[in-house]
Amino acid sequence: MSIAALLLALAAPAAAPPAMQGFRVQYRAPHNADYTTYMDELKRERFLESVAADLDATLKLPAPLTVELAECGHSTARHNNTAHTVTICYELVDALLAISQSDRPAPERAQARFSGALTYVLLAEIGAALVSEYALTLPLDASSTQAGSEFATLSLASAEREGEPIGAGALELFTLALAIRDSGFEYPADHGLDHVRLEDMACILYGNSPGNHASVVSGGLLPEARAPRCAEEVVTLAKRWDGYLKPHSRPGTTPAAAAP
Repeated sequence: MSIAALLLALAAPAAAPPAMQGFRVQYRAPHNADYTTYMDELKRERFLESVAADLDATLKLPAPLTVELAECGHSTARHNNTAHTVTICYELVDALLAISQSDRPAPERAQARFSGALTYVLLAEIGAALVSEYALTLPLDASSTQAGSEFATLSLASAEREGEPIGAGALELFTLALAIRDSGFEYPADHGLDHVRLEDMACILYGNSPGNHASVVSGGLLPEARAPRCAEEVVTLAKRWDGYLKPHSRPGTTPAAAAP
């Protein structure tokens, strides 16, 4: 299946690009000609723009933050606090495409996996960057990478309330990625995305909408003993992020990651 087909599950292009204030978008041309299709299709679908515009409409930044696609030499994503950039690597897009189709699923399932995982990665990297941009004080046992994962998963949970159930796709792809040995996919190791992190993600999604994620319990990703507490965990986490983001929110808005 082509990237064009998989991208059908991503956000539709906006009729006109909104004027960005704090968030900026950039597509760096790759040296590897094989990645040109990724740049062209993601640019045509306005994937970065759709996410950045939503965040720009709700959050004020102390300095512009550039969200970009670039060739990195590694299948990962990163943020640079000094340069104020968030980078999604073309190599990561390539790896997600391969993993989403590795067990030859139905096209719709591959779409859900790819779009969910790519959206999660983008939001997780932005969330981690916001820790630095806002100089957030995290719990002693938390890292910016963990905070980024919370931000991304809460945002995906919020999207489900708007009728976009892509969180399950992200969970499915990452679970599959961890089961594939020597896949060459570097993002999980770079960002601590292990089975413990996946359980935390599953708890947030299940606690937000048990009916949509019953399989995480029946499949063993989320322990039955923890499942009844997940709704409370979602509320606690949403309140924490409300405290993080409310001072930086535009008047009359509520960031998706802070919505209970």
